[in-house]
Amino acid sequence: MTAMTSTPTSAWAHRALVAVALLIHLAVVLSVAQQPLRVNRADPSTRSVIWPLHNDTVHRFGPASDFFAVYHAGANLRQGHTPYSHLERPRRTPYFFGFRYLPVVGQTLGRAATHLEPRHAWWGWIIVLEVTLALFIVVFRRRAREAWLQTLGTCLPLLSSPYMLELHMGQFTFLTVSLVLIGLMVHGWPDDDTDANPVWTGAASAAAFTVAVLLKLFPLATAPAQLRDRRHWPALGAAVALTLITGLAFFIPNPEAWDRFYQANFSRPGGGMNSGNYGLVYLLYLLGNELQWSVITDHWWTFVAAFRNVILAGTALWVLFARAEVLLGVCLMFLAHFVSYIHVWEHHMSALIPIGLVMLAVQRQTRRPPPWVLGVVIAATVALALPTLFVFIDEIKDTRVEFPNEAWSFSAQAALVLCKALPTAALYGVCAWWVGQQGFGWPPSLAWSRQEEPPEPVSADGPP
Repeated sequence: MTAMTSTPTSAWAHRALVAVALLIHLAVVLSVAQQPLRVNRADPSTRSVIWPLHNDTVHRFGPASDFFAVYHAGANLRQGHTPYSHLERPRRTPYFFGFRYLPVVGQTLGRAATHLEPRHAWWGWIIVLEVTLALFIVVFRRRAREAWLQTLGTCLPLLSSPYMLELHMGQFTFLTVSLVLIGLMVHGWPDDDTDANPVWTGAASAAAFTVAVLLKLFPLATAPAQLRDRRHWPALGAAVALTLITGLAFFIPNPEAWDRFYQANFSRPGGGMNSGNYGLVYLLYLLGNELQWSVITDHWWTFVAAFRNVILAGTALWVLFARAEVLLGVCLMFLAHFVSYIHVWEHHMSALIPIGLVMLAVQRQTRRPPPWVLGVVIAATVALALPTLFVFIDEIKDTRVEFPNEAWSFSAQAALVLCKALPTAALYGVCAWWVGQQGFGWPPSLAWSRQEEPPEPVSADGPP
């Protein structure tokens, strides 16, 4: 059996699984969208089906709280204020987290959103996220080829618990990472019969990457991987140039706005060490305080800065000198960001699931990893898509309490964080090992050629 064929029975089973996943997905999305905005003050019967599953649905503002940060920024700009101010008068935004993004996000997405009522604008953003999800699945299925991987790459994003939380909050971490991966999947893999790509794919990839960087700056962390292939240099240049141009054009005449942007993103971030955090850094924080490690208790901010800088710099050098497929290097740099970042929220996991899936698909363009590697990637990606233990640990679910973890035992707090920190770290470790297995060298190649090492055939019904 070749990678492109499957038995009629298995093909029917794959289609049935996708159909069931799609129906469940649509039902949950509708449940999320129909919630009243101040759902924690409303009748409990109006809550969505995901409400008891997440810290951020129970103990934070209501639906769309992150999206309303952008909405609030747009309203401020329309009234002549900076997007970082809290001077919106009259007040249209129901509630919001602080706006910490580039001014261009408020100038474009924020202003556009204010043409609609807040709730309707949030619905529009849900549609944008759903279209992005559909586009990722379509592009992924075209590139994955193996039937089992196509099915996994369809069902897992559709049923992803963190993605539903992303919709609830109106976030765009999933959108940001997916745009980068979609652009690289379109541009980075050769066609079936030639190593050439249509001209439009390069422009589409550059546009996707630039939009992703303007939404959130962290995709710039993937630069070391993209520098190895000159085809991606225009995208990097365009993203950096537009970021500088749009940022300087606003910040130079508004220095107080720069101060707020800098404090929100580059100074010591306050708070965040609570039950909403699922990062490895937070896990180390819990362990350090429980075991009284002086490096944690007495030198916390020094440790945080050193840990992040070592992880990012070390991974960047590893990727820059490795002869790995660009997309695999991009996945590793994304993972390095999330492993070393101090504030990793549950909705961030929605972006890690596409990364895990792309790691599985890219095996066709690399030296085939051993089965245990694929097993770890599959297990970690599935674990990231599942709900956490929050529904069991937080038995009371008192919406008046902001930080329920203050009443929990250390073991309960650590177990909750491990649900996501462990699979994230596993993906990072496996991806780093995999990149290293491709060999090292300099200078970077102009483009990857699949003729260097033909991929081995893979069964359509399951991983090797």
